[in-house]
Amino acid sequence: MDRTVHSEAVPRTRIGASLAPVISAVVFDLDGTLVEMEELKAVAHACSVMQLRP
Repeated sequence: MDRTVHSEAVPRTRIGASLAPVISAVVFDLDGTLVEMEELKAVAHACSVMQLRP
């Protein structure tokens, strides 16, 4: 799946003399159906524990 965002597809607003990107939508995944985070959280927690371990 190609998730490339092309510059002409990104909404922009004029700030001073330049065009700045504008956030046009926010997506919340409250029940974990869009992104499965359990494995990522487990890896992050394991890395943290290893760094804190004396």
